[in-house]
Amino acid sequence: MFLMHFCFMQKMDLKFIPTHNQAGYLAPPLEKHKKMYTSLMKGLNNCRIVHALRENPVIYESLIQDFWKNARFDALEADGKGAVVTEIQKKVVIVIEQMIREVLQFNDQETDSVELPAGTVEAILPRLSYEGKYPPLIKKFVHRYWRLLVHMFILCMTENRGGTDQLNITQSAALACVITNEAFNYSKYVFEAMKKM
Repeated sequence: MFLMHFCFMQKMDLKFIPTHNQAGYLAPPLEKHKKMYTSLMKGLNNCRIVHALRENPVIYESLIQDFWKNARFDALEADGKGAVVTEIQKKVVIVIEQMIREVLQFNDQETDSVELPAGTVEAILPRLSYEGKYPPLIKKFVHRYWRLLVHMFILCMTENRGGTDQLNITQSAALACVITNEAFNYSKYVFEAMKKM
């Protein structure tokens, strides 16, 4: 939820979001899909980003607005990789990649990659019963029980704005690593997205 809170609400009035975000099918799945749905839930409970998906701290909208009102990337800050520097309630806040790694508990390493070959991602798409052309990965072409995963990923782990239901190549690689539970530098991925804001 961290990236969603900071990135997704950055500069927008998101009044439509409470209904738009009702993507999950919370009723028990049909018997023919139960095995797939159960494996999805088990996979989410064991994946590297489970803490970021489950953790739901209270974050006030005013703090989010304060954060992004003055946020800027400072290449000279911190560990030589730069930092996102801002001010919240007249206190300076510095966000670095390592801080994201520690707070969101992605279980990633600084040396993990943020890219996968397109062929690797394409090989994983059949697991989602994906029926569209790639790239980009478009949510509506994923089987409806896998859409929950894609939807949660878009909301929680991308800088995409409301109404965007597709993943670019890097985002698709990150999602593929969630599915396979392979190493991926999610902390760098989130930090790079924050730098672009």
